[in-house]
Amino acid sequence: MPSLLEKLSISLGPCQAAIEIRWMRQAARVPHDLQLMVNRRAHGEPIQFILGTQPFGPLNIFTRPPTLIPRPETEQWTTDLADKLQRRTVSRNERCMKVLDLCTGSGCIPLLLCHLLNIQGIETAALGVDVSQSACDLARDNIAATTFSLSSFEIQRKDIFDDDFWKSVAKAFRGPKLHRIVAEQDSLQLDVVTANPPYIPRDQWLQLPAEVKDWEDPAALLGDPLPHSADECTHVRNKGLTFYKRIRDLLSCPGVLSPQSVLALEVGHEQAEDVVKIFDRGFGRAEVWKDWWGKERAVFIFGKK
Repeated sequence: MPSLLEKLSISLGPCQAAIEIRWMRQAARVPHDLQLMVNRRAHGEPIQFILGTQPFGPLNIFTRPPTLIPRPETEQWTTDLADKLQRRTVSRNERCMKVLDLCTGSGCIPLLLCHLLNIQGIETAALGVDVSQSACDLARDNIAATTFSLSSFEIQRKDIFDDDFWKSVAKAFRGPKLHRIVAEQDSLQLDVVTANPPYIPRDQWLQLPAEVKDWEDPAALLGDPLPHSADECTHVRNKGLTFYKRIRDLLSCPGVLSPQSVLALEVGHEQAEDVVKIFDRGFGRAEVWKDWWGKERAVFIFGKK
């Protein structure tokens, strides 16, 4: 009978199998748990779902299927964003920020961002929005497991394509959880908007490994939701950019963004240039951010025109 290492090495290779077995052994409460974990991994379940957590900066984020697993490149651009915001607050003497995270998933982006800002003494009022109930439940669990002294958080289940989207967001920022930090204003005047929206074109999604495609919510990955007419030509034209166009339309509404706002959007393969063009009119300077491997993975946009 093959050992656990031999069993897992068939699909992962010996080096990766040894690393993951070490992680699973640390997480297992009894020896039988390790056997079950290895069996799950051998059948293709992501290691993050088996362990139940994923490191994200100094935080440990809870993970559960089908909510999107936090990625290292997302952690990196969020950390870089926090550094940019911290430098800005020092130069402008700003000590409080309103943060909106669209398509929040596990809540990892606003949690890490606010954690890093709080270390610098910057207060934050953060709202995460997602259409998925399972994602909202997971994000609330992650908030409950994280201690903040200078942050208030709220999670709201809402579709960004709803006509009354801003009405719901404004109500949340004026609600009891965020109101203690947010000053009374006639308009939202958001300081930071972040999003890791669905952006993968359908043809690329079909080519994803089963570990992603079979376990993570397609609605969190597919950049162009199927139209009611099932017009496949629409997907080819949109190239996974549907959510970016909707975010542009939302943020173009008067009073939504503060004059010195920062918008941070994760983007997919070869999408950065298209996303910059989408936000060309009415928005400020755009900066394309590259990950550790030199890939264009985020677009930062500074202010509105």
